[in-house]
Amino acid sequence: MHAKFDSSNWRSSAITVAVAAAVATFSNFSAGAVQAEMVQAEQYSVSAADTEQASLTDPVKAGNWLAARNVQSDGDYDINVFDRLITEEGSFELAVNKTFAQSDFDAIKAVKGFEEFGNYYADDEPGLYQVGMVNGVLINGAQANVHFENASVVVTGGSLEGNPYVELGGIYQRGGVAEYTGESTSVKVSTTAEVDADGESYVYGYSIENPLGYAESQRRVTFAANKTEISAESTSANGLDAIALSVSTDATDNPTVDFARGDSTLSATTAAADKYAIALFMHNSDGNNGSGSVTLEEGATLNLVATGGVARGLHVDHGSFTSNGTLDIRAESDAENTTVYGIFAADDASLTFNGETRVFAQGNEAYALFVGVNDFADEDESAQMQHPSVVFGENSVTTLNGAVLVEAGNTVTLDGTMTVNGDFDLAGDLRGSGSLTLNGQKEEFGSVMEGAFVREDAALELDSITLGNVDFTNYGDVWAEDKVVLGDGAKFTNLGGVHANRLVLQTGGTYYEEDKAFINGLFFVGANAGVVEYQGGHVLPVTESLFKGYNLDEAGEDNELVETQLLFAAGDYDWETLRINMSERTEGARLEVRGGSLTLDTFDAVKGDASVTGGELHVGTLNASGKFTMAGGEEGSLTVGTFQGAAGGDFTLASGVMDVDNLDLANGRLTIAEGANLSSFSGEIFSTGLGEDGTAASAGSVLYGEDHLFFADGSTLTLRDAKYNIDYANSADDLLGNVEIVFKGELVDNSGEAQDEIDYGDVEDGKILAGMDIVASADENGTVTVGKSVGGKTFVVKNGTSVAVNGEEKLTVVGSDEGGELIDFGDAKNTMVTVNGGLALGVVGEESEATKGTISSDVTLADGSTLTSTNGEFTLKNVAAEGADITVGSGSLKIESFSVTNDNQLKGTLDADLVTGDGTIRVGSADEETGGAGTLNVETLEHTGIIFVDPAWVDDAEMKDGSFLTVQQLGEGGVLNADVVVGQNSTFVFGATKDAAVKAFAETGLKYGEDADVTAVLYVAKAITVGEEGSIIVDGTLSDMNDFERKAGNVTIAANGLAMIDAAALADAKVAAVTASTVDIQKDAQVRIANLTGGLDNAVLFEATDANGLTVADDIEFESNDSMINVSLKQDGNKLVYSTETNKASEVFAGFEGSDILQAIYDAGLNNTHSSDRTVAFLSNMAAFEDHGMSKADAIDIGNDAMALAAIGGAYNVALDASGLMNRSIDRRMSVAGTMNAEEGVTFWADVFATRNEAESLYGASGYSADLYGGVFGADVALGNGKRIGAAVTVGTGDAESEGSALKVDNDADFVGVSLYGSHRLGDFNGKVDFGYMHTKSDLSATAFSVKVGDEVAADAWTVGIGAEYLFNMGSFDIVPHVGIRWTRLDVDGYTGAFKTEDDTMDVFTAPIGVAFAGSFNAGGWKLAPTLDLSIVPNFGDDEATSTVRWNNIKDEVKTQVVDDAPFRASLGLNAQTGDWTIGAAYDLGVGGDDRLDNMFTVKARYQW
Repeated sequence: MHAKFDSSNWRSSAITVAVAAAVATFSNFSAGAVQAEMVQAEQYSVSAADTEQASLTDPVKAGNWLAARNVQSDGDYDINVFDRLITEEGSFELAVNKTFAQSDFDAIKAVKGFEEFGNYYADDEPGLYQVGMVNGVLINGAQANVHFENASVVVTGGSLEGNPYVELGGIYQRGGVAEYTGESTSVKVSTTAEVDADGESYVYGYSIENPLGYAESQRRVTFAANKTEISAESTSANGLDAIALSVSTDATDNPTVDFARGDSTLSATTAAADKYAIALFMHNSDGNNGSGSVTLEEGATLNLVATGGVARGLHVDHGSFTSNGTLDIRAESDAENTTVYGIFAADDASLTFNGETRVFAQGNEAYALFVGVNDFADEDESAQMQHPSVVFGENSVTTLNGAVLVEAGNTVTLDGTMTVNGDFDLAGDLRGSGSLTLNGQKEEFGSVMEGAFVREDAALELDSITLGNVDFTNYGDVWAEDKVVLGDGAKFTNLGGVHANRLVLQTGGTYYEEDKAFINGLFFVGANAGVVEYQGGHVLPVTESLFKGYNLDEAGEDNELVETQLLFAAGDYDWETLRINMSERTEGARLEVRGGSLTLDTFDAVKGDASVTGGELHVGTLNASGKFTMAGGEEGSLTVGTFQGAAGGDFTLASGVMDVDNLDLANGRLTIAEGANLSSFSGEIFSTGLGEDGTAASAGSVLYGEDHLFFADGSTLTLRDAKYNIDYANSADDLLGNVEIVFKGELVDNSGEAQDEIDYGDVEDGKILAGMDIVASADENGTVTVGKSVGGKTFVVKNGTSVAVNGEEKLTVVGSDEGGELIDFGDAKNTMVTVNGGLALGVVGEESEATKGTISSDVTLADGSTLTSTNGEFTLKNVAAEGADITVGSGSLKIESFSVTNDNQLKGTLDADLVTGDGTIRVGSADEETGGAGTLNVETLEHTGIIFVDPAWVDDAEMKDGSFLTVQQLGEGGVLNADVVVGQNSTFVFGATKDAAVKAFAETGLKYGEDADVTAVLYVAKAITVGEEGSIIVDGTLSDMNDFERKAGNVTIAANGLAMIDAAALADAKVAAVTASTVDIQKDAQVRIANLTGGLDNAVLFEATDANGLTVADDIEFESNDSMINVSLKQDGNKLVYSTETNKASEVFAGFEGSDILQAIYDAGLNNTHSSDRTVAFLSNMAAFEDHGMSKADAIDIGNDAMALAAIGGAYNVALDASGLMNRSIDRRMSVAGTMNAEEGVTFWADVFATRNEAESLYGASGYSADLYGGVFGADVALGNGKRIGAAVTVGTGDAESEGSALKVDNDADFVGVSLYGSHRLGDFNGKVDFGYMHTKSDLSATAFSVKVGDEVAADAWTVGIGAEYLFNMGSFDIVPHVGIRWTRLDVDGYTGAFKTEDDTMDVFTAPIGVAFAGSFNAGGWKLAPTLDLSIVPNFGDDEATSTVRWNNIKDEVKTQVVDDAPFRASLGLNAQTGDWTIGAAYDLGVGGDDRLDNMFTVKARYQW
């Protein structure tokens, strides 16, 4: 800095000083925190009043440039060199293309008054000259209010003798207001100059810095061109700092920069490892009191790219930066000992992110986000206490690829969503109402702190936190208002405080608590400790072996969260003990099993409740010692080995089935409530059991009185004895009264002979004989009246044509494995079944097997009747529902023709070929106690009544959990004449399946739920016309039929309703997807279009046929996530239309090698994320990368990897490695090193090997690893005179996988080879030759963008090797130098992964050269020969795989290095010989560049015959 320091002191590269102070101090990282190094720099706070305004002298010609001095009255001056000077108001053309060379520099210095140009004076040196600047354009003075259209400025700097101090830029805005519009704005500055001796020179694109003196008025600049590019580049290895846009935000004029529209890119590049590359630099240059700003407006895009040296995308240490648009930041450097920052926020800066932000930081030490303090010397020490304000707003979506560091004392506010793909170190606070996902550090970003940390005294307080593959340690406080989710690979170690209303443990996720929280191995959990949801992960003590289970006890600490609960949704768990001693939960149960399995040795049910609605709960011993309630469901399995009652025990099975093998109720009480089912054995319930042959005629008495075992009316007892007889069944029925008893065994007579049918009259009321056919004879009218509740395998009608089930009674037909008629009328015609009570298909029971069956007769379900289907596949031909409740549990129910009158209720999934009638179908129920979701899948809909789709809300329910109506086509006339009401948590799908709708919704990125973005959905995959008597109402506020107000011919999408239209499924874009008399799209509704194609003009989404029938709110939310398509939506009269244009793939996905194919697909309008063409589906999904939660950079990397699938998946290297293993064994067999003695005759030999090969950066940023196992089996014969010939076969298998690649590829490989070889020894010289062939088959599996892109890849390697060696005998050991050359021809067959890929051929040459050492000695009758071989193996020839992919006639290709340069190989072995047998073992090590590390173990044997 200069001695005469004022507000002009940003010169003499104050930028360099400020950057050095702000950056270098954070380069040393230790123990998870940045240790600052003090950088001495002076700063002065000088106001405008303290300075004199400088004036610009008249320009003079100097070489090819103009030069002027900017002079203050005290004599201080800058030298400004420029091509264009703008000082007045107006619109100007701006086309500058200038080169600044040595001759220009010399010409300027030759002008009188400019002799100081290029000199540098330190702060403590007297002098008037300040800074020399060269700019293509200088905007100067308050009158400069200018507008540029399609501006272009190119400045190129050359090398300068002696490396003088010169600052080179594109545009320097010293004053005035500037606006840039048009198609493009381009400012490009580059230089080959080397840095001056003082390290002050730098290159910039656009500068709004503190001028000498001060700016006369506020400087403002607006970038509003369609495309803006500003770049600064230093190409010399000893070059300059490079800054694309530099703003002195402390300037007293409060300068502003506004990126108003379009796509803008700021890029800074330096080739100097120790210099800075900063895309956007907002800094406190001189300590003034100004506050400048940079704003990215909504709808605009800003790309910040910093490459090389000390790279930094966005640096803000003063002023305010606001992003309301799309912000992409990429900072990367391969320089060693440097730190890369995507976002750097320091001092009193203010940063606000309201839009989408994606940051990619890559380097030796790479931070996507840093928030801290510029820690360098300052006269005003209070400056060190300033902390930046960093806010991610409510609507922000942020992806950070790289590490995150928030230093102590700093706070970041997160109200939107943030994903961190990198390490995470929180020493300050991260707070807000948003959600955070931590996925761990990716290898390509560089190692930082290797994990995620919340430091002591730090706080992480958000709505939700999700951990991916990351090691997370908490020393501070973690608060999650909603939940903490641990995904695959997540390890959460809590050494501080964790407060989460829900902890979700997905497969591969583990939460660790301190050992002291586990008392006697049980995790002690108190009241209101939140929900722990098991989805495959675990909660463990730090010492894992201590874990035995849980103790939920309300005597523990009250954590003031939601009520304590253990919830099992997936995964298999085996614990010693679970103890529950808590009052019943207000909602749900203390223990809920919804999926997966939980196995307990002991379950101590002291007080509380549990439920098993899905999955499995297996208990060895259940100790019931207090008041406890257990509820089950049709999908759940509850089994108990021993139910042990205890004094004071009061256990109630409220619903579902509980299997108990042993029942001990000498103490306590077990109650089986109405609707519940106790499954056990007869001897556990009655004093007399059935016995093994099932012939006991009487049950005797009930073992326990009602004070110990109580069956409520309507409960069920299932007896699982292998055999039973009807007398015993009747006896048991007499003992238990109104209890339904189901016998699961085989029915036998009194002598034990099996029976397969029983007369209806012999079946007691309430009996279900699952293995028996019930035979009933019709009355004189041909009718069988079912006047009691009975059940059997089938119901056989003799001499009749109808069955009538009385009200209050239920007929159960279980069905069988082979299927057939469930109600069998024999050969009778025109048969019918009338149900006034209930008809049940299948049977509930833990050991019930799924059955099949059909009812071909006409079935009438009268008003008030019920139809249930459970645990089977059932088909009904014709059903007339006149007001029935239909419930489908597990299994499936299909009705071929379904006629509906009156009011009917459906829960579960019903498939119908045809639906007719004018009644009401309620799909799903919103009843709080009995509600549930329903799905009605209709092939053809001719219904004219109401279909009301609405289930009850369920916490954490996803879209797939709601109610659905799917319709494939409409009946006669092709119009919808029914009223379809899509209420809360419901979806109407037309022309597609439920799965397709769920997938399409997932791709929108919207949130679904009661308080989320979407509460009801319409998905249209085929054009639909609503008739004058029909309607579609999509309104998530509707939960009751009484709230529905019919509007004939209307379609309404209400607030938080979503209309999804699949454009690819619509035949004609000019035909509306939805046509109705009136269409009303209301405020806060949303519209999404899937599979957009380009080039559409006014394609129709909705059309109203009535005049003025279309109403569209101004603020409906509409967007497309397809980056290849620009789309706009507008109302055109009575139509809601959209138009599209296709972007250029090469621009959108710059760096993607398959852009030609991508462009061709979109130009042809064939893009479709669900296409059967794998390439089309893959690239369409890639274009919609945001739907898959990834950045564009990640999508490009995945795309390139997919193009080179065989290379990335290791198919090439597996073939080369397998061939190399074969060749090594052959070469070793022919070598004279360690052979001990000449062998005569025929020798049989074998090498069995296991190897781990890896080269983790062989492919650039990625590599491979492979585990190969196999053997080489050979035989050879000595021909005399030192000659030997032989042959060998190689077989093996292995597993390989990509390492560090964007696309994860697994490789299941097999290989087989054959070799012919020969050697000729002449004295101590030995010559070797071999010919080989290796065939490999690599089964590659990979999934990208939800598309499976794997395939089987075959490769053939042909190889010829020639070698020579010479043996020097040194007495007790030999020295054998050797040399050779090998040619390998590798042919890789074409395959179809994400792309059709053509055959590829490589010619690889290796020339190993090395020396072997071999000893020989005798020990215990064995002759031992240790060997050591050291070799260098240079490779030449082809080293890159060429992946040529094609689609139709379009080809693209990508090259991938697959061969190392010159790896080093060492082999250590030992051979032992006794008699004709020789055995041995060897270890081989290979190391080299590209992180090459090979380890091979070989066991050898040979026999001489």
